[in-house]
Amino acid sequence: MELFHFTIKNVNLFLRQYLIGVTSGSSTMINCYTTGSVTGEYKVGGLVGKNRYSLQHCYSTCSISGEDSVGGLVGENNSELTYCHSTGSVSGTSWFAGGLVGYSDGGTTNYCYSTGSVSGTKYVGGLIGFKDSHLQYCYSTGNIRGGSNVGGLIGHNNHNTLRDCYSTGSVSGNSYVGGLAGSSYSDIEDSYTVGNVLGTGNNVGGLVGENKSKLTYCYSTGSVSGNSYVGGLVGTHDYNDVKYCYSSGSVSGTGDNVGGLVGKNGHTVAEILLGYGYLRNK
Repeated sequence: MELFHFTIKNVNLFLRQYLIGVTSGSSTMINCYTTGSVTGEYKVGGLVGKNRYSLQHCYSTCSISGEDSVGGLVGENNSELTYCHSTGSVSGTSWFAGGLVGYSDGGTTNYCYSTGSVSGTKYVGGLIGFKDSHLQYCYSTGNIRGGSNVGGLIGHNNHNTLRDCYSTGSVSGNSYVGGLAGSSYSDIEDSYTVGNVLGTGNNVGGLVGENKSKLTYCYSTGSVSGNSYVGGLVGTHDYNDVKYCYSSGSVSGTGDNVGGLVGKNGHTVAEILLGYGYLRNK
């Protein structure tokens, strides 16, 4: 099934789950959009609550508020998003809040962006709260605020490579706070951040708060501040290489393990390759 040029204007919805119901993976939505506001509890999105469509050239300007899996366009996504965007603010009171998608499990997200502010508790991202999918050529510009696992683009980058992405908004949270990703267990390539990052706790980085993946051709330029394990690029780096990366912003911490490039490196210094800045191990 295909749905073309579908519009809902000035919507004002109060729902428990789903704006549009679950559909099969062979379905497609093209050139569809919504305006207004949407409020719910679980799987709340400006266009779709739980998505198994392929969405192309779709967008939402709705302001969104909910509890769990809350996104500017999609609450929970299991399919492909291409050339989609959202501009409204997103507020979640529990886990998984994102400017475009709250929780992304499978599929791909390409050529998408979000510009609204995002607030939440855990797994909070400018584009996606929790990412377990492919992501490429995406960006976010809104200011992000949360508790833990808070990122300018992604709250937590779990699986599949993230490449050619950036974020420009400021990011604030408690622990696991990063300009691009609060925490990352999957490779990041050719990506950058320019916003300032503030964490009141530990594991705070200009690009990633806690990193367990490869970083290649990445950089951050904003100021970074936190308590312990604070770095201009990465707060704590536990696994794999960092190559051709740099950070240029000021870095400050009230505790220990504070570095211009990496706060704490879990491996030898030799595994941080061709980076600019300095590294302090403890």
